[in-house]
Amino acid sequence: MIMMMMMIMMMMMMMDTTTTTIMMIMMMIMMMSMMLMKNIMTRIMMETVMIMTHVSDRFVGFHSPAYSVDAPYSLEEAERNNSPQLY
Repeated sequence: MIMMMMMIMMMMMMMDTTTTTIMMIMMMIMMMSMMLMKNIMTRIMMETVMIMTHVSDRFVGFHSPAYSVDAPYSLEEAERNNSPQLY
């Protein structure tokens, strides 16, 4: 990305002012749209993963929320139920 910007900057130095300005504006618009798309795609991916792992019966194979081990009320209860949180 940085190399691409440097190449465009070097190309701009060889052109006149109007073309340089237009190229700068186009580059800014392109960078902004790429950043926006990255943010949107990341958010969609995160939301999809959250739904798949935390909403029960939404997808086949995810019938219980992730990490759904209930904390025992006391040590005695944990020992009685052989809770995985003892280990």
